[in-house]
Amino acid sequence: FMVLVVVAPIIEEVIFRGILYGKLRQSTLPRWAAIGITSLLFALAHGQLNVGIDVFVLSVMACLLRDATGSVWSAVMLHMIKNGITFYVLFVAQNSALQ
Repeated sequence: FMVLVVVAPIIEEVIFRGILYGKLRQSTLPRWAAIGITSLLFALAHGQLNVGIDVFVLSVMACLLRDATGSVWSAVMLHMIKNGITFYVLFVAQNSALQ
């Protein structure tokens, strides 16, 4: 739980929305290109086609949140909520249904 819902979102958001997206926004790229590149790399980093679209959309929303709030922490919270829901569905609810 701690790794999937707490640690991974913090590390991934700092790297992708904090560093990568931050640098791309400082470049001459338009905003949509910076969001697209960041989100594509984020999806590819997860290495699974079945979650690629899901994490691409999450990344787009996280980039927009970072722009709207001026902070990476809103993106961290979104990512934690998403991972928390996924954790619950995969590990808690599914195990309860099997018993």
